[in-house]
Amino acid sequence: MDGNIETLYLVWRLSEDESITIGELNRKDRDKYYFKYDLEGVREAIHKGFQVLSTMPIITAKYFKEELFSIFQRRVSGKHKKEILEDIEEKQEEYDDFALLMISKGKCIDDGLEFVSSVNKSIEDIEI
Repeated sequence: MDGNIETLYLVWRLSEDESITIGELNRKDRDKYYFKYDLEGVREAIHKGFQVLSTMPIITAKYFKEELFSIFQRRVSGKHKKEILEDIEEKQEEYDDFALLMISKGKCIDDGLEFVSSVNKSIEDIEI
């Protein structure tokens, strides 16, 4: 899987009919995580009341970690993780937290954020 990047888009849902893509979470080679805001989208969202992520306050920065960012990992941990795993138990596969984000969309009732999957891309297709 060398050079492959998996991408999830972070979307802020204002209503059933309106959502704004505010960022992009990339995982390279299963152990390198990158997050960056979609500048146009996040600016529009801020104008409509969105508050940037507390651990990622600079919208022009590119964030990097060698593990999934804790602010996203919490969306698939504890009670959330148990519920997600119960829903997919029949598949008998192991899922890491990134895969669980992809499956569950990482939705929380109180903030309108969710992740939307994309197809895998080669490293040449994504700017990190």
